[in-house]
Amino acid sequence: MLNQIYKWLFLIVLIFGGYKFYEVLFETKEELRISLATANANISVVLENTNRVIGQLSSQVDDIQAKSTEIVTKADENRSFGNALLDRIASSGGEIGKLRAWKFFTSKMDAEKWAAKARTEVRIMSFNSYNHDELIYHLGTTIMGGDWYIRLPDSKPVPLYTWLKSE
Repeated sequence: MLNQIYKWLFLIVLIFGGYKFYEVLFETKEELRISLATANANISVVLENTNRVIGQLSSQVDDIQAKSTEIVTKADENRSFGNALLDRIASSGGEIGKLRAWKFFTSKMDAEKWAAKARTEVRIMSFNSYNHDELIYHLGTTIMGGDWYIRLPDSKPVPLYTWLKSE
């Protein structure tokens, strides 16, 4: 008899559990249907926004490419100009140095050696300089802001900036 009660109890629990399982499955199916309907309704908005953002990004990438090409072209032009200036300095046959108090010409270096050392700086300055005048200015000044001077054979020292502008 106790065995019979357990069988009926087990059958009732099984029927009740099956019914609850069906309810959960039906609710899940209904939530999935609603989610799919919402997704289908909003998919065109999502696609439209995605295409708009992709278009904006593409436009920005094109702008960056154009600007980088412009910067590289400008830097190449400045580097060529700077190297031409250094060639002119190297072929001058003079000395490059600083003018100290009482007009003493110090820190002298042969113009050809100075130009060879300055080539690395021209490569860096070519990216930072906006135009040729700025490149000439940077070549003609020391790192501390003082002037470099050039002394040609049988002449007085002249600021390198002034000499480069006049050449």
